[in-house]
Amino acid sequence: MKHLNKFLATIVISLLILFASSATKAEAQMDIQNEPKAHSWTYDQDAKVFKITKSVPIHPLDDTHNPYQYRYSTVDEWLYKNIDLEISDIFDSGKPKYQNGFHIMYVDENGYLIPFRDETKWKMGLLRQRTIGNLLGTTTIDLFLDTEITYSAVSIGLMPEKLLDDMEDVSNEIKYANYPTIPDWARERIFESVVFISNEDTGNQIAIQYTNQLVDSPSKPIDRLNEVWRLYDMEGNLIDSPNQNKEKIDWAGTGFGWDILFWEHHTITHDPENTNCRWSGRYLQETSSSSKLLRLYDYDGTKLYDHTEDGLLSLEEALNLKTRENAGYFIEIHRHRIQKIYELQQKEK
Repeated sequence: MKHLNKFLATIVISLLILFASSATKAEAQMDIQNEPKAHSWTYDQDAKVFKITKSVPIHPLDDTHNPYQYRYSTVDEWLYKNIDLEISDIFDSGKPKYQNGFHIMYVDENGYLIPFRDETKWKMGLLRQRTIGNLLGTTTIDLFLDTEITYSAVSIGLMPEKLLDDMEDVSNEIKYANYPTIPDWARERIFESVVFISNEDTGNQIAIQYTNQLVDSPSKPIDRLNEVWRLYDMEGNLIDSPNQNKEKIDWAGTGFGWDILFWEHHTITHDPENTNCRWSGRYLQETSSSSKLLRLYDYDGTKLYDHTEDGLLSLEEALNLKTRENAGYFIEIHRHRIQKIYELQQKEK
């Protein structure tokens, strides 16, 4: 009887172990299915859709091997917590489940979420490295951070307002970190927008757009069509103020733009039906309807490239010119952003 009881006990224990093992495997399988993943994508030209090529599991933020574990913020925690586990097309933002908000995040090749601050720095760095060729689509931008960023995932849901504000603060802090210092005299003037000019020969300058009120007669309103751009050095000394008799380059769609301060002696024509003109940082590019570069000018009107002329830059040299190498220069900064930039710069002092 003792042997029978012992035998039965052995069977019961074996069954319990087998059941526990099966349950553990089932739980493990469930965990694998519920494990968040990031994906690498490719565009199928024939099907006109993005398709997943590779996937990696996204490790927990507190993973002991996570190189970013001490750099995560509450924004990153929310993004990780709300990862979409059933994503099939990250670029299909028209899906109903995305209508309440979605946020794309990036993951390194080892499966670790790139902190939002690091990601933002990476993106800002890419913008500063963009060339004429990048903008025309003839060359691509290499996407590198500490490790190669080839994977992405998406979080869904409405992010709390506090976290959205935190994201904006981080973006502004990084974006404006390398902007030119806003002089007190410029911040206090009545103006619409400013453009910082990086001039290797004469030093940095500021073009200020005055509208509605003239700087020498603050109480006298003026018509918006007669807005005035004035060029100053960084100490606030007036360099140039165009009058109404100066030639305007309205063909570029800029009318009374900051470019009038440098282009009044240049006459350039183009066929608006077959060619396009646009400013890219400090450069003005003229392209064909198929985005082929035809001519390229520096901000002061100097011709740098012409597909019909020799003795200028080659096409390759022109396409490799960086459009935003100096952050904050040759872009129009509107009045409502000036104060934000100024406050961030004062905070860093």
